[in-house]
Amino acid sequence: EPEPPPVSGFDPLPPVSGFDPLPPVTGFDPLPVLPPDPEVPDPEVPDPEVPDPEVPEPEVPEPEVPEPEVPEPEVPEPELPEPEVPVPVPEPELPVTPLTAVPAGFVVPVWAEAAVAGTTRVAASSATARGRRARSMLLERRGAGVVTATIRCMSGKFSARVSRRSLFIVILTFLLGSTLVAGCGDSSAPPAQAEGPAFVATALVPKVPIYDAPNSTKTQQTLKNPDSYGQPLTFLVLDQIDSWVKVALPVRPNGSSGWVKQEQVLLKPTPYRLDIALKAHELRLFKDGEVQQTYPIGVGKTETPTPGGTYYLRVLIKTTQPNGAYGPYAYGLNGFSQVLTDFAGGDGVIGLHGTNDPSSIGKDVSHGCIRLNNADITALAKILPLGTPVRILA
Repeated sequence: EPEPPPVSGFDPLPPVSGFDPLPPVTGFDPLPVLPPDPEVPDPEVPDPEVPDPEVPEPEVPEPEVPEPEVPEPEVPEPELPEPEVPVPVPEPELPVTPLTAVPAGFVVPVWAEAAVAGTTRVAASSATARGRRARSMLLERRGAGVVTATIRCMSGKFSARVSRRSLFIVILTFLLGSTLVAGCGDSSAPPAQAEGPAFVATALVPKVPIYDAPNSTKTQQTLKNPDSYGQPLTFLVLDQIDSWVKVALPVRPNGSSGWVKQEQVLLKPTPYRLDIALKAHELRLFKDGEVQQTYPIGVGKTETPTPGGTYYLRVLIKTTQPNGAYGPYAYGLNGFSQVLTDFAGGDGVIGLHGTNDPSSIGKDVSHGCIRLNNADITALAKILPLGTPVRILA
């Protein structure tokens, strides 16, 4: 590149002179050689603690664990006392008074006072001077100021309603003369059907000995409970003396009876009764002595007639074929055919049952049983207890 032109107006500097060069420096020791610096380790500087970033844990739902089913504790049902039943019960014998000593009987002040005090039912039984026994005497409060005195005996019943005011005036007693109550003084007379409740005896023990007479030690037979149908052994009560009960038996021949110990049976009343009118082909349902309903029926034919007599409902069977020959229900009586000793695998028991042939109702068509329409036997099965008396009439 070309040199810049000279600057004008300035004199160039003169050369510098009159200075001596610096002498060499002497008289100094050379610098000592210093040892190398010791190695100093770098101080350990801890890394600063950096907190881990907080990572939220995923929410894991807890598995639903079903609570164990804890059975509810069984709470025993309270034992309810048995309702008072108008059943003859052993009581201290009342004083025996000759009938000639009173006009027609004697006053019973204890029972009367109980009825007045509000007791609904009071029952008792007693012997008389003649040694004959009335079945029971019953006082019932029927309403405000009214008491019914009922005397039930071996073959009849006497009943009268009196006011409380005149209760202590009217003589309430066991009337025994046949002129007053037919059959009440005759223990040999068969029990006639009377209005009012009948009494049913249900076995309380596995085996029930049957005796020929009260206070006897000899048994005529022993019946099992439950019976051959698996149902409670049941009897119709015919009479009672002290702690002995006379019952109709579910055995041949028809009309068999015997005595059982009261402690071995439970006595209860039933207000129901059935009357079978063979010629009219009718079944009449009674309650408390009054007709409640009448049903048409079919009965035994001439070769295998339905036997007459007084029986009771012994068993109730719900059939497995409600549309079959016996309908939905069948009662078995304690009576038997007098022609057939066995029938359909049984021993000729007289039955009260439904039918799959409604056209047979109103006719003499059966082997001795009583046939009803299925709706009618179903209605009866809902209300009639075992032990209900059944009268089969010509």
